[in-house]
Amino acid sequence: MQRFTQIDANVLENCQRFKIPALIVRSKATQQIENLRGDLGCSLAEARDKYVALTRKNLQDNLVKSKLYAPGDRNAPGVYIVSRECVYDHVVHLEELRAEKRTKKRIPEEQKKGGKLTAQYIDEEDLVRDLLATAYDRRYASETVRSSRIMSSLAHAAVNLSLG
Repeated sequence: MQRFTQIDANVLENCQRFKIPALIVRSKATQQIENLRGDLGCSLAEARDKYVALTRKNLQDNLVKSKLYAPGDRNAPGVYIVSRECVYDHVVHLEELRAEKRTKKRIPEEQKKGGKLTAQYIDEEDLVRDLLATAYDRRYASETVRSSRIMSSLAHAAVNLSLG
């Protein structure tokens, strides 16, 4: 169903080593759900539930197989299952809400372009929220915190190189 390559494992390993936030995103969810629905001959809701469960299990199995995380490790990253159309719809909706707040005027429903696909969202809202939070944390962390994090990562990498 999905491919998780050695390159993916290497990137995640290096992100861990150097304390770089990494988000795992599985895109084209709508297309994959439709394909699964056709293959299984089930309802859209059943195909969606099955796809989400299989995708999450597949990622966890691959993280364990690549020895990045132990089975059941609470620190193991999750996967954001999204479709391009739903991410776009959500971002447009957020911009409309922001515009309403800024201008203190409601946009008439018939003029709104975003928020039309909310019933189809899987992890789109979580992905956008976590992307913004991660970017904010990295951008606005104090210089002292940032410097100590970098030095710690470099020291850890040096120790690993000398032991290797």
